[in-house]
This record gives sequence, C-alpha cells and structure tokens, in this order.
Amino acid sequence: MKDRSPGAAPGPDDTILFVDDDVDLVELLTLGLGDLGYRVSAFSDPAKAIAAFRSAPDAFDAVVSDLSMPRTSGLDLARQVLEVRPGTPIVLMSGYVREEDDAAAKEMGILGFAAKGILDRGDRPRAGPDPPGPAVA
Repeated sequence: MKDRSPGAAPGPDDTILFVDDDVDLVELLTLGLGDLGYRVSAFSDPAKAIAAFRSAPDAFDAVVSDLSMPRTSGLDLARQVLEVRPGTPIVLMSGYVREEDDAAAKEMGILGFAAKGILDRGDRPRAGPDPPGPAVA
C-alpha cells in the first residue's frame, strides 16, 4: 500500500482487490485493469476475498466489488474491509443502485459506484440489451 491522503483514488501500479461473482467479468476486468497498469488480485467468492484482505490488508491499495452478490453483498464486503482498515478506497459496481444502497455507501465513505453496462456494437458502454434488429427471413 502506498502512502496517500485519506480517500484518494488509486492510480496505476496500485494493487486492487477485485470481487465479482461473475467469473467471466472477473477475467475481463482483471485484464482491463492490468492493461491500465494496475495489479489485480481477483476473486469470484466474496468470502475468499475478505479472507485475503484480512490476511494482508496493507497489500491492497483499493477494493472494487460488485454490489449484488450471493451470500455477501458489496456493502457487507465493504463494511468488513473498513473494519480491518478504515479509509480503504472502495468502489462498488452495479447495473442498478437503489437509493438506500447509495445512502449506505456514502455514509460508509465509499468512493462511489461504477456502472455495469453492456457494450454495444460500437464498443461504447450503455445500459440495457441490444435494440431489436431487422427481421431475418
């Protein structure tokens, strides 16, 4: 972990603890974050991610987690991380954020939410499924 002011966002060469129950997304974003210069320790099981953080909390500069996962929500994971190391920069990802989740995250000091979108054919992030295409005969 690098010395930085409290709440400062991570930068390249930092190590991110990445957690999402979608294994394909874990692989994709691990590669993407790696391409940006981050080191990534990725987990599809929140319990294993929390155990890794508890065993070496100073090894991680930030946490990025899905908000909605089975057994452990991103907010629960964030609470556990912050109990171990208060001030850890955390970003939660979600396709939909309820007002109460947003309020809870702000109260905990979470940096914010990253939208989980679907890429359209032009590789631009957007929300929702592909629009209906022309009928095929």
